[in-house]
Amino acid sequence: MENTTEKQPESCTIEHFYKAMQSLVEEKDKEHNLRYITSRSTEDIESHIDILCRNIEGLCRSLCIPTEGVFLRKTDLCVEAFKYLLCNTNFTCRSLLSKDDTYGRWVDFQQPFSTYLLIEILWHLRFEDILAEAFLHLPLDLCVEILEVLPRCINLLDFERSSKFLTTAVPNVYKKLIILGNTGSQTKDITLNARRLAANLQELLLQFSNERFLRFDDIKKTDDKYKRYGTLLKSIIQMVRMCLTTNSTVEIPCEMEKMYKLTFGEEPFQTVDETVLKELLTEINRELINVLLKKVKEIDCNIYLNWTEYDDEENTSLTLQRAVGLECYFFIQNTQEYKNSTIKEYDHLVECLQQISTKPDPENSVECLQMVDLCQGVREGRLECLMALFRRYKEWDNSAIDSVDSSISLLNKTSCEELFEYLAGELNHPGKDIEKLQLYTLCLAKALVYLKITELYEITVKFIMRFSEENNLDNVIDITNFERFIMLNPNFSSAKNLRVVLFFLCLETRITLKILLKMTIGHTDYPDVAVILDDLMLLLPVLKIQTHSKYETMVHHLRSKCSEKRESSITIALQKYSEYRGKSMFEQGTKAQKPQSVTLAVRILQDICLEGPGWNASKFSGLLQSFYTFCKVSEIVNEVFIPFLFSDACSLIYLKYTLLELQKLVGRFKKGEISRDLILAFRFQGQKLLTSNHISRYIIDELLTMISNLSDHLLSPADYIIGYFESLELDEFDDLMCEVFMQLPGSSLSITIGRYTNLHQAMLASDLTRYPIHVANDNVLRHMLLNCTKKQYLTYARELVHLPFNGTLRSKSELEIFENLIRLTLETCLLCLEYPEIAAPDSIGFLLRCLLQLLSTVHYKEKSKSYKRICASLQSNVMIFKDTIEYTILGNAYLEMLKRFKGVALSLSLMIDALEQFALVCMQESDKLRIYEAPHSPLAIKLWMGYDIVRLLFEKNVKEEAYLLKLRDYVEKYKGEVTDEI
Repeated sequence: MENTTEKQPESCTIEHFYKAMQSLVEEKDKEHNLRYITSRSTEDIESHIDILCRNIEGLCRSLCIPTEGVFLRKTDLCVEAFKYLLCNTNFTCRSLLSKDDTYGRWVDFQQPFSTYLLIEILWHLRFEDILAEAFLHLPLDLCVEILEVLPRCINLLDFERSSKFLTTAVPNVYKKLIILGNTGSQTKDITLNARRLAANLQELLLQFSNERFLRFDDIKKTDDKYKRYGTLLKSIIQMVRMCLTTNSTVEIPCEMEKMYKLTFGEEPFQTVDETVLKELLTEINRELINVLLKKVKEIDCNIYLNWTEYDDEENTSLTLQRAVGLECYFFIQNTQEYKNSTIKEYDHLVECLQQISTKPDPENSVECLQMVDLCQGVREGRLECLMALFRRYKEWDNSAIDSVDSSISLLNKTSCEELFEYLAGELNHPGKDIEKLQLYTLCLAKALVYLKITELYEITVKFIMRFSEENNLDNVIDITNFERFIMLNPNFSSAKNLRVVLFFLCLETRITLKILLKMTIGHTDYPDVAVILDDLMLLLPVLKIQTHSKYETMVHHLRSKCSEKRESSITIALQKYSEYRGKSMFEQGTKAQKPQSVTLAVRILQDICLEGPGWNASKFSGLLQSFYTFCKVSEIVNEVFIPFLFSDACSLIYLKYTLLELQKLVGRFKKGEISRDLILAFRFQGQKLLTSNHISRYIIDELLTMISNLSDHLLSPADYIIGYFESLELDEFDDLMCEVFMQLPGSSLSITIGRYTNLHQAMLASDLTRYPIHVANDNVLRHMLLNCTKKQYLTYARELVHLPFNGTLRSKSELEIFENLIRLTLETCLLCLEYPEIAAPDSIGFLLRCLLQLLSTVHYKEKSKSYKRICASLQSNVMIFKDTIEYTILGNAYLEMLKRFKGVALSLSLMIDALEQFALVCMQESDKLRIYEAPHSPLAIKLWMGYDIVRLLFEKNVKEEAYLLKLRDYVEKYKGEVTDEI
């Protein structure tokens, strides 16, 4: 059942490919008849070809058909797509293809491509390895038709791809000739087409002498040209040796034959005459030797000596000169049978090769074996040959790949560890041939299947601990393959699936673990897949690995970003905090150490949080509960919650989730375990909330209350703040005390007002005689009411009652304090109404309800003098709105409230009911109060100027001139109304 589930998406995908191709080609064929495109003859046709190829590539990607990688020739989807393209190409033998039992139905399923256009498409899809492999399996007539067009298309590839294709395709076409003499092929005329095949092969060999193929004009440095001579010569020697040493019988792996099978139906197989075949092979062998001889003669002394400056790209332990020399030596040793043959050029070739050949080191016989012998040793079950073959992965051809693939079970735990070590070393010196490194990696992955699961755990943990920080595998591992796998197999508790997960964890630890964690917490990046916690906990040995903590630098960076964005008193506090770090209490007493290492899973969770929230709160909480079983609570707080609270990613809803998680931790850690950066993170979030004019005051109230409670319970602020400030001078204590706590939950009213006054006097110190005035407490209190929570509002009221009666509000009695609070609250509401940009849109309704809650605590006897004064104060102070409220959406509700006020005989309860109804309308219409376009009332202008002075006093880097200018304007405007205070 499991296998069926995995294959189902593939079968569905290829069917979709057929249908999508039909629609795409039908549309493009209307613009240009695709069967007649035989070259890039005009700009219009060139553009049409490019667009068509890009569209087909995009279609493949959308349907998960790979278009890059080293295993394309062994990927079912790619080969199926390739065969579909063949069936819909305008070959003359197309009618014979329609007889194929499996694929014949796809012939002419769409408008056919020309053979030239087919090759262009294959190049664009990077299917050249598939084409080279296909020559071994396709019917002869089909091979001939493709090969006749191929030489005109070689130069469409860059040099690396074209040279690799030619040196792979030539041996396969050579083998095809031998197959014609053994098993034969379906064809109309075996002799004629065999000769055509040989002629086409000779045409391919001519490409090695083609200046356009060599592309020397693209190389600016002479030394790089010399290097190209060397790498190309080495490839040609290998190619020619492979052809000349091919046995008279060619064995085709059954799985490859089955995968590439495409027939002419029941047409009979024909074999070429032995005499004809011998004649053709002799001519081809002569041409191969001539091609190699010509290349060797191009090498002069300068080129040869220059090769010592380069490492061989396929075996970096050798110079290019020695690598070419070894190839020459092995060529001579393996082609001795041609010494006395009819091919006279061979002897001359050997003479030339001997001049640059190099004998292998006898002490390292396995490493110096040629690839053919290594492959034979692997097939004989020799582990040392397989290990040597892995180390020479850059030299792998299809034969070597098949040898490794079939003998991979020889590898044990120790050999796998060695190969991982070698892989890590190769990643530190990446070459151009990334595809070969990918192939090495995939073969190594297959080896892990044969290990015990406990052995695989050991290798995984060991490799991660040594190499997880280096991140050199981005170009080698395509992480989308893992995403695709885990989406199909989210439950990886089976040994088979667990091996795949552990392999990806080995090679792409952080990205793989991040994907798994995101799927576990229901992240929006993976909405349709869920990894269960029990499966994730199977990876506990990996999750518990310790890695380097980046806490210190990261939190410092986040605090710096906060300082850039928050132009406020909290910014100064953050800056001073950094300045005082060296002598703060954090290095005294309990000594809460900054983390040097962190659990790997926690570090990845930190990265996820800082990317931006998008997880399911319940699943995130469940993950944390599991984490608490193997790491400290303090580690989660320090490494995850604190950075998240400092980051821009912390939105309102996720701030609440974070605070709720922190509430669960009360009492679960020892004093000193939590970094004191948490208090600054709380204050930063508090300041963001207080200075926001678009968040509901009720949401702000809820979140600030949570922050305040957590500050009390989690961090015991009274204890550590005292310890902190004991290390500071008195003036430093005075500055920092206000800057950290002003306007935030828990602020003391008297300290805040006193601090405003002190800062004001400090600003006037240079010209005290000219401005012998101080900031009025009323302005300060209104500023505080704009930013308070409901709890703070009531706390301020209680504090005012207990202050000396000649204190803050110059009140002589408790009754006067209530009257002044009514006035200040309603004046603040007026300020919010006419200047809505300074506060949240629901501030009016919020403040009115705070006032109503305060009034509900008044217990004066009805009809007493005090009771009547409270009622009268309400009646008189609500009248401050009459000049401007009629221009707003609240006009009718205000008139209704006034009507109810006049209709009652000074009944406080009825007045509270009327005010409650008005507050309700204010809340309901809050969104329509964001803009005020009517004239401002004189009182509101005065209130605004007072508010602006207080606000300016605490802006970051406020200039004395700007402050004094605003102060002078205010004094001159209202000097008839004030004496020594504003």
